[in-house]
Amino acid sequence: MSFKSGDTTATLAITVTEIERGEKADLAEYGDQAEGMVPYFIRYTVENLDGADLSYANVMLGAVTDEGRHTGVIITGDAGGKCETVYPDEDFAEVGATYETCRLQAAREDVEVVGAEYASGDGYVSDPVVWTK
Repeated sequence: MSFKSGDTTATLAITVTEIERGEKADLAEYGDQAEGMVPYFIRYTVENLDGADLSYANVMLGAVTDEGRHTGVIITGDAGGKCETVYPDEDFAEVGATYETCRLQAAREDVEVVGAEYASGDGYVSDPVVWTK
């Protein structure tokens, strides 16, 4: 897929390796703001297919509900170390370079997350790439 960071456009391969439902207790650090929420950990690998310099670029995926939409919840953090977001370093500027990362998402208790999506950049906002469980 095509990815743009600043003036650099690159071709990436993204592999979703796991979409894990966490426990409500994983969101304890968020206090009352997380009341009624359940965390989801989207784990994925990003591969640089053309060698463009994407050092420190942020490739983000979002959760997809059983209705095909975003959860409507914005959350940041690592849920007590259970979902560490990793950014590529200066080595992510070579063909075949990879890194593994995790994106914390959350949903209301009555909403089921069934997949992940890439919906950033030209063409993907209206037509995202979707992975399902």
